[in-house]
Amino acid sequence: MNTNILKERETERNLSDALARGALLWAPIYSVGAATVSYSMLAENPSGTTTYGELLSRAFLILSPLCMALEATGWAVFSKLIRLRRLGDRKAPLPKLVHFVPPMEARKLEAKHAA
Repeated sequence: MNTNILKERETERNLSDALARGALLWAPIYSVGAATVSYSMLAENPSGTTTYGELLSRAFLILSPLCMALEATGWAVFSKLIRLRRLGDRKAPLPKLVHFVPPMEARKLEAKHAA
């Protein structure tokens, strides 16, 4: 049985992939960076009693939703561009729609042609 399920899944990205990437990849990276910068700035001022763990947890709580929202926005923009690009690359002509004739008009036309 030869299927392309794995190949399709590798190329396809959906909204849940974007949210997971924002929450699990970018949020911890930015949180560690923000907590480190904040802790180094507060280390010069001895009056602060905050710990690095406290700063890290606050940064993670603040930056996780932001990273998820940014990834979701990026996914929406790029997936729309990909769909538009696919539509623009179509070489076959668009299908022609049949002309709609209301039922009463159709009966009149049939009666006219029958006579």
